[in-house]
Amino acid sequence: FREVFRTHLTNYEAKGIFIYPNPTDGLEIYLSKPEGLESPDVFIYSLSGNLVFTGKLEEHQSKIQFSHPLPKGIYLLKLAEGSQNFTTRIAVQ
Repeated sequence: FREVFRTHLTNYEAKGIFIYPNPTDGLEIYLSKPEGLESPDVFIYSLSGNLVFTGKLEEHQSKIQFSHPLPKGIYLLKLAEGSQNFTTRIAVQ
């Protein structure tokens, strides 16, 4: 017996970070910050642990634009400010 399910694309929200669009084209993303973060540092890592992007998200900023498109794959986005750290996944198609 075999059961087939349709693939569903959804926005991925984890620990208070909402990213749109996700999956992305690798050129830019929009995100909402978890409560309590004002202007966190942004780190994006490949799944092999390589740091591929660093930046700072200013207080009223919600857009991250990449100078070079991220290659297709899955990445981890980390927001850090003080002792608070939040991590979520980004898919690039």
